This record gives sequence, C-alpha cells and structure tokens, in this order.
Amino acid sequence: MQTREFDTLESWFGDANINANGLRILNLFKSYWAEGWTFFSRGQNETIVCQNIFAHVSQECKVTNDGEIVPMGAAKVNNMTYSESVFRPANPDSDEECRMYPSESDKYKARLAEENARIDACPEPLRGLLKARHTSDDSDLLAYKAAINRFRAKPDSLLIRQLVERLDDRTSVMSVLSEMLMDAGAGTNYLKLDPWKSENKKIAIEALIDSLPEAPLKDVESVIIIILAETNLVTLKMAEPEFSINVRAFPRTPTSRGHGGDYESLRIKNEMARKTILNRIASELRRRWEASGFCVERYSATAVEK
Repeated sequence: MQTREFDTLESWFGDANINANGLRILNLFKSYWAEGWTFFSRGQNETIVCQNIFAHVSQECKVTNDGEIVPMGAAKVNNMTYSESVFRPANPDSDEECRMYPSESDKYKARLAEENARIDACPEPLRGLLKARHTSDDSDLLAYKAAINRFRAKPDSLLIRQLVERLDDRTSVMSVLSEMLMDAGAGTNYLKLDPWKSENKKIAIEALIDSLPEAPLKDVESVIIIILAETNLVTLKMAEPEFSINVRAFPRTPTSRGHGGDYESLRIKNEMARKTILNRIASELRRRWEASGFCVERYSATAVEK
C-alpha cells in the first residue's frame, strides 16, 4: 500500500488522533503540518501491540484579492514514519523488573511508608494526631475523631503551634488544622465531632493567633482566614510602611469542608523583619477579637461584616 494523498491516509486510518495543526507553518505558497494515528491491538502471549503512524503533510496555497491565504488542491504526504512497540507484563520473578515496574499495590505501600516516615519525624503530640488520622483499616476515621474530640475537651497550645509550624509539609496538616477548629455543624459532619465548649474554643483560637508568627510565609494568609472565620471578624486589612495585607474569609455554608477566603498576598519590604511583622498582625487580630467580646461563633452568610 502506497500513497502520497493525505485523503487516502484518512480513508485507511480514519480521523487522526495525533494532530499538530496547532503547529501549522503557513506561507504564501504552501502550508505544512503533521498528523498521526496510534492503534493498540492484542498480541501473543499476553502482549499488547502499539502501532504509530506519523505523517508530515503539505498543501498548496494561494492569495485572494483581499490578501487572504487559502489552501488549494489536495494535501500531500511529504514523508511518513511507522513504529511498533510491544508491551508485556512485568516478570514477577525478576527483581529488576519488579523494581522498575512496581504494581499498584507496591506503589501504595511505598507511598504509605514514605508518609509514615514523615509522620514519625514529627514531635508529639502532633505525631499522635497524624497517626490517628492515617490509621490503617479505619475508613470511618474513628481514631481521628477520638483524637480531635480529646483536643476539643482539652485544647493543647503546643499542638496548635506544631501544626502551624509544619503547614508546608506533605502530611495534610492544613486539613487537620481546619477540621480541628471548624464548628461541628459545618462540613465536619462526616466526623460527627463533639461540639465545642466556648471556653475551650477560645483557648484554641488564642493559641492559633499566638502561633501565627511561626507559620511559613506562603501559609500566613490561610491561617488568618481560619482566625477570621472562627472569630467572626471576617476581614483584615492593614497597610503600613513596612508591609501590607488584605484578607477576607468566606462564610460557612452547609457543605463547607474547609475554610475559604480570598486575599492580596502579604507584602513585606524587609524579609529580616518578617517575624516582627507577623507579631504585629497577630496583635491586631488579638486586639480586634478582644473588642468583639472574644466571639467564637463561626462566620456564616448571615453574619454582619465588621
């Protein structure tokens, strides 16, 4: 089978599934592009055969009276390549192939081992909380629920600080922090947590505000959003010679699974003064919260913005 006609290729192989029209080169006389086809078929002995056909195509063009370049005549195949690959299952008796092509089960075990190693590197009490969240064979998260309820019954300022310090790691710390502080009626219903006692929630929020200077810089706004939402302060806007920040928390909804908000990123002119500036932001949040009477009601759509 031989042809130089692109239309003939399409009649043989159908519409191309590798299309490089976006890379079409056009001049006054010709346009050039590429088309390709990939086919998979069952081979022998549990193999899969992959066939690739790739064609470089050109077509004559002409210029109309109004300057438009339009194609004319049939598209021609300039050159074409064909390649074939054969895939087979990895040999389970080969240590090298098992290492090169791990099964999904082995990949999961490797991810789990890596995650457990990161958790084991955390100090207590954070380590115990994260282990509870990742307890194996606990699809109902009963261990995690119990750990959060223990925290709500007796808030631990050190645990809050450890969470804030590690917001940039890969152990779902932000989700944990958000779930620990959210009202039981907002998005954490799947955990069926015990409701907060006001005095205990106040202790937890105080610890979160105190821990703000320890947050990684890229996570500062996320911590502030939690504070604004859980204290009903809603917004924080500060513009001073050394820094500026503008953050707004979104209200709670019946399906909220976290703390949402929008913000203009914290801008600091002197990075050396970062901790001093974060302490000033924490002081402002503490001052406004005290002025509100230490409100610990989650911001909802009916709240009045301050």
